[in-house]
Amino acid sequence: LIYGHAIKAGADVINIPHTVAKGIEIEIQEAIRYFKMLVEGTDDVMLSFHAHNDFGVSVADTLAAVEQGVRQVEGTWYSLGERSGNTPLEQVIMNLCLKPSYNRKYFTSFKLEKTNAVARFIERESFIPIPYNAPGIGPNALRHGSGVHSDGDEKGKAIGENIYLPCSPEDIGWTGNTHQITKLTGVSGVTARLEELGYEFEKAFVREHIMPVIKSRDITYGDKELRMIGDEFRYTGKDHVEFVDYAFNKFANSTIRQAQVVLVVDGEKKIGEAFMGKNGPINAVFSAIDDVLGLGEKKPKLVVYEPSNRGRTHSSAAEALVVLCGNGNELNYNLSAPVWVGKAEDDDTITASAKSYVQALSRFMTDMKEKNGTDKN
Repeated sequence: LIYGHAIKAGADVINIPHTVAKGIEIEIQEAIRYFKMLVEGTDDVMLSFHAHNDFGVSVADTLAAVEQGVRQVEGTWYSLGERSGNTPLEQVIMNLCLKPSYNRKYFTSFKLEKTNAVARFIERESFIPIPYNAPGIGPNALRHGSGVHSDGDEKGKAIGENIYLPCSPEDIGWTGNTHQITKLTGVSGVTARLEELGYEFEKAFVREHIMPVIKSRDITYGDKELRMIGDEFRYTGKDHVEFVDYAFNKFANSTIRQAQVVLVVDGEKKIGEAFMGKNGPINAVFSAIDDVLGLGEKKPKLVVYEPSNRGRTHSSAAEALVVLCGNGNELNYNLSAPVWVGKAEDDDTITASAKSYVQALSRFMTDMKEKNGTDKN
């Protein structure tokens, strides 16, 4: 009765709410059919549907409503909202745009390729992270883990087909790599991802040397971890610089301290020095290393320094991770900027840190010498 009066009064949109989400698709369709029979004038207005996701089926409920003539659907991005949230609109849009059974019958003016851009904007403004495996927009949405899927994905790309993907990443504006590297990933998947990161290893080499490392840990290997593994094999036998020792000297009648390091550079022992200022001993040792190598403006920027302990006791070994970035501005483990990673451990934190820094710089120097055609190794 109220709906009929609203239509007669000039309403052009009539909303059908499904707030507690206890109906199933067939019940929703029957309810909408009955509603249209009962309320006069529904053919002259736009029917809208508002669902909640308490039982995880709001997308199916909404699509069922669309099948019965609803032409406006309400919801939020990645199911934000009270309780379990509202209908995730990006999933409704992907169903309507990408599934042939819907695509042939319904049209939405939403630009599908903006799906992920909108999701990132909402995440940034709401401070609520996108779920890791959220369909279409999560970081894991289009990633493979198993060897069969990764291999099929690579073969599909060769013929322009998506073998094990619901759509092309470009269709929905999803960025990232489609290979999630775990111990279940096959040789093809690992080789392909390493190639994307700039490593040129033959499959036979990956199978014999790298796969045992990958399968030894039950983790998901991100680009940082893969780079560390790749570097271990790419730079084997090519170290130009080796860290030997460090010391701190104090001048008589002065509070000024000086860091001194001993390095071996291309077989020659060299000593570097730097004053220790307010930034502490690690920075002083790094500066002394810079003094030896004399890279000046050519030196890549230190973007990550992460010291840690291996183990949980007071006698645990120290470990340090150093990442140098070629563009000097931002950290990026992919190929938008060259990256050199160093990682080492020692009983002494400063020694572990210095070894890591030297390792990363040595790898940078190797690449520069190979690029200039002057590497003798």
